[in-house]
Amino acid sequence: MLPEPTPFEKFNDVQYYICEIQGRLFKLAQNMDFDDDDFIKKFMYSDLCKRALDQLYSPLQMADPEDVMDETLRFITPKKNKQHYDSNAIDWIGYMYRYLHLRLAIPSAVIYDVLPLKDMLISYVGMHTQDDEYFVDVIKDKFERKSL
Repeated sequence: MLPEPTPFEKFNDVQYYICEIQGRLFKLAQNMDFDDDDFIKKFMYSDLCKRALDQLYSPLQMADPEDVMDETLRFITPKKNKQHYDSNAIDWIGYMYRYLHLRLAIPSAVIYDVLPLKDMLISYVGMHTQDDEYFVDVIKDKFERKSL
């Protein structure tokens, strides 16, 4: 059994890259015409996140988005939909979901419970140009309230 992740206070290049991969994965899902809402929710709740991506270390964390997608589709069956949200927003959301996991050591499913896609789309408008840590500071209390 792998040890549980611990929060990172300072990121290195590898951790930023892991976040970028998830953003690119979410955009790849759009390019494959998977429904944004359905894909992201199923992904965040998937056993793949729980058993691999949310662990302290998994080779999949550094894999190309195409390889992560191949593995993802072994765990979930997303619906198709040709209408999508803004791809820059989806990229940012994927990035920030993984950033929040690494930064706060909160499981992906809990992150989605507290910040579902609709909330993240609203946050994107004012937050995507801000520093990542500013977003963490703004929403951190939501996760603290969830644990009460």
